[in-house]
Amino acid sequence: MPRRRTLYTALLVLCLAGLSGQARVFWRWGGRGDAMQTLGTLGGTRAYAAPVTVNGGQGRFEIFSFDTPFPTTLRAVGKALGISFGDPTGRSMAVRTLTTAGARVRLVMVAPPDVTRTLVFALHQSPDQAAHSHAEPGPADLPHVPVYPGSTPLFSASDQRAHAELALSATAAPPQAVHRFYAAQLDAAGWMPAIAGAKAATGGVYLRGRAICCVQASSQDRQTRIAILYKELTTQPEGTL
Repeated sequence: MPRRRTLYTALLVLCLAGLSGQARVFWRWGGRGDAMQTLGTLGGTRAYAAPVTVNGGQGRFEIFSFDTPFPTTLRAVGKALGISFGDPTGRSMAVRTLTTAGARVRLVMVAPPDVTRTLVFALHQSPDQAAHSHAEPGPADLPHVPVYPGSTPLFSASDQRAHAELALSATAAPPQAVHRFYAAQLDAAGWMPAIAGAKAATGGVYLRGRAICCVQASSQDRQTRIAILYKELTTQPEGTL
């Protein structure tokens, strides 16, 4: 099991990694200090950083990996940034937006299935660009990945240089129904689970050729939040783990 979890985490890192490692990032975070530096101080490892487009607004997208379970990471990040994510019991995803006069940072924290680690997605924008992105989004156009029927788009982000796209939506359906839907739809479209025998109800990572798709759904605020990450890899993965 430890080896399987290590391989799963490595696959997620491949899914999130891009070609923008040389990019330099400058942050301004008002009285709260440097939010991204705080994530690093807490033990987060930056796995990805790149300029992105969100609903037409420009921003900076970073992903941090924590070697701690979701509840532990949620409490530590919330305390350090002075925000509350609520009770983490029974949850695998949390979303919060931090706003000051000089910046707007949207945090999406995810517990990958079968992995005792936590991923933190962070989108940083200036107030003007954030206002531009605040326009009501349309359905995300993820290549070869269907939109969950009846779901409401929340936001989408794309990085064309790294061939990666992230979409967040909401639905009244339970997480298990969302995972069953994507397991069936992706299987019919020729995708295969990255981990052989993984249960659809726990979320999933899927492969097809050089493409990888991560699907995660979690209950929050009486809704189910759906996070889908699609990325085209530079080399084709060798089968399932």
